[in-house]
Amino acid sequence: MDTMGRKMIWAGGLLACVLAVVIGARAGDSIPVRVQSNTAESAVILLEDISPDRLIRLPDEYTVKRRYPDGHPMQNALAGAVQSCALGETKAIYSSKLGTFAFRPGIGRRVADDLITELTRDCTICSLQVRVTGGVQDGDDTFIAEMSLYDGCPAAGEGGQEIPGTRRLFSDLEDDANQFHDLILDYSDRGICGDGSPCLVSQQDCADLSACVEDPLEIPPTVWLRLRFDTDDAAIVMGSPPTRGFSADAYDDPQAFCTAWFAGWPTFPHATMFAEILAPATCETHFLAYLAANPNRPAFLPSDIGPIVIPGGGTRPPLTTPTTRLGDDITLTVDNCILSAYELGMKGNAGEFLMDIDLRWPDVQTIHQDTVRTYVGRGEGSTEVGHFTIDENVNLSIGPNDQPILMT
Repeated sequence: MDTMGRKMIWAGGLLACVLAVVIGARAGDSIPVRVQSNTAESAVILLEDISPDRLIRLPDEYTVKRRYPDGHPMQNALAGAVQSCALGETKAIYSSKLGTFAFRPGIGRRVADDLITELTRDCTICSLQVRVTGGVQDGDDTFIAEMSLYDGCPAAGEGGQEIPGTRRLFSDLEDDANQFHDLILDYSDRGICGDGSPCLVSQQDCADLSACVEDPLEIPPTVWLRLRFDTDDAAIVMGSPPTRGFSADAYDDPQAFCTAWFAGWPTFPHATMFAEILAPATCETHFLAYLAANPNRPAFLPSDIGPIVIPGGGTRPPLTTPTTRLGDDITLTVDNCILSAYELGMKGNAGEFLMDIDLRWPDVQTIHQDTVRTYVGRGEGSTEVGHFTIDENVNLSIGPNDQPILMT
């Protein structure tokens, strides 16, 4: 197993910072990404998803339309917390818009992707968009897409629950392969009835006959975006890591719960949807406090595979072992911050591996237990990035004279 030239730190609060070794700030639940890739289910997904008819390059030229869900009121007359959305006072809290492939999940097949935003806590959003296409050459028909948001991985047994009022249907989408659609879920089409049930503002569909009043959509720092189509050719644009926020190189599929992928970025497309989330400028977000990230940098192997042949004859035992600890010093871009997340890039070539990771300051002997994590890697030759969040209640401060050491 190698460690890559990718480290990051995020932060928030006092100042909320993120470390990118990658070390980073708070964004989601404080659990490591755990993957079990040596299962039969994952093997099936891998073979299917990189086949030419399922994962295709985008055409050189195409057009894009903004599409709103069925029954959208098409109005921006809201007050209160989301007034800033109507006034355009927004900021991107998640953005992944560089994908160059389209993935066909298949008719009726629900797939989902993790969107770890830059929010430090729950906040109202202005809009969420995801790009899709009908995928039919010279198509002259239409297709339907269904979108919904979850607070965790939606796979059975994983605990993710649909966020009320976020399921939306998009009908009559042109299916031509050169026509792409940005599906928009925004603040102005979600309502709530007197009895608390969700409704569409434009349809006034409250069973208790109460008024359907606007109910701004509030999301947690991490959401899962789920899509399904009514045709076999319809596809989701994917293929690149986000430029704001984080998303693991994996997606949720019925045959590989939360762990399906396309064999590993950057050699293959990143298993992340083309999506963006905008929020009011007042939402509290973390910022990047340290970054050393280049997927093309060489990896460092922390253990020799012995015995080692000595030039001129003879052998020697390995200088290091698989349990050798490595440390890297981190100098932040700020004097004071509350640690909210950190990331580390890794690469393994010999199958599943485990890596223990922690942060230490003010010296190499002082381990901050709230940063201790274990990463379970695929070990199939691709770059892997572990994103580890710190609970905001921990209030883990890095002072002006502290120099964190990332230890693996």
